[in-house]
Amino acid sequence: MIPLLTVLACSGAPDETLATPMMGPTRVWAFHSPDGTGWTRQAEPVAEGLVSLGLAVADDGELWLSGLDHTGVASWWERNVSGPPVAGLRSRDGRTWEAASWSFDDDVDGAAVDPQWFEGSLWYVHHQGTGDPVAAGIPNDVRAAPPGAVKISAVGLADPSPVRFGGELLVFATAYPHAVKGYAGEPLAQFTSMAGLTVPFATVVGDELWLLAQRNVSGGRRPVLARSSDGRSFGSASPIDLGADAPRSCTSPVLGPTADGFVLLCVEETKASTAPAGGAP
Repeated sequence: MIPLLTVLACSGAPDETLATPMMGPTRVWAFHSPDGTGWTRQAEPVAEGLVSLGLAVADDGELWLSGLDHTGVASWWERNVSGPPVAGLRSRDGRTWEAASWSFDDDVDGAAVDPQWFEGSLWYVHHQGTGDPVAAGIPNDVRAAPPGAVKISAVGLADPSPVRFGGELLVFATAYPHAVKGYAGEPLAQFTSMAGLTVPFATVVGDELWLLAQRNVSGGRRPVLARSSDGRSFGSASPIDLGADAPRSCTSPVLGPTADGFVLLCVEETKASTAPAGGAP
């Protein structure tokens, strides 16, 4: 059962809806592979308007795909304070998905971006302001709710991906201006930085830690993969070949296990991008 928690609301915001969409249309595509090397795109997109993907595996094996819902129009509160709502999908096989409306309870005002379920909590970036949280030039908190605790705080931090590997908690995140940083320990402290990559997603495959990310190539952001046997040192990040029918640009890649191999999901951008930062296209 996916936890449906309560959103903490604040009074005083005008009851006003602006007749403008949150952002341009986007599509989430699913790719399937028996071994993580050759990928086949599913015929139809999994979702539209969902960005900033996170993926978790529930205790019963169900896949939870989280993200920010950019469909429809933005209310005054969403445009000025909270940002778009957390939403997502769930699936038993990585092929058939059903909508799940997820929210969370945390005693702070501000936008909640880049959601990722992990060990019973929703990890996210608490961002004061609007626009790209990486480029805004202000400190961002990586928080987990419940209990509503700050895990890391730094200027330009976004896209947290917590993972437990070898009994140790590791967190990877996009960092200003254009890098993926890794954190470990109690409290969390930086141990690595990988330039040229953004929007990390870490997952354990067998006895390895797989770190997906994206790299800007010729105006399109494309998935790459680096692997580690100890969680600290990684090989070079290699492009993931999603096949001839893959979108020219596919961002925020996540990967999870299925009964017949793996599913990889990413967000198709609708226009060329020269911005190196992560988060929403």
